[in-house]
Amino acid sequence: MDIDANRITTKKALYERIAKQGTVSKAELMPLFDSKTSTINCLLDELLSEKLIIESGFGPSNGGRKPILFQINPSWGYFFGLEISRFYSTLGLYGIPCPLRDGVWMKT
Repeated sequence: MDIDANRITTKKALYERIAKQGTVSKAELMPLFDSKTSTINCLLDELLSEKLIIESGFGPSNGGRKPILFQINPSWGYFFGLEISRFYSTLGLYGIPCPLRDGVWMKT
């Protein structure tokens, strides 16, 4: 696998891990990836600049500086789901963390 493909794969895995855990610190992410600290820092900076993730505050301190917590950006985008049956149709608009934003139910 070439370097760019590996970087993209790691970036996707990093985003997916943040999405799965909800709120996570860099220290919690580091042991999960077989990459250098500088690579993870660069990928987190890219995700922040692309507004895919946000800094959500500070975590508890273990004697040193409080860690920065990251989470996915809940206002980054939306998707919709459509269900069509013989008797009704349902259309739902969802945010990235998947809460239902709005929905329509119609009898057909």
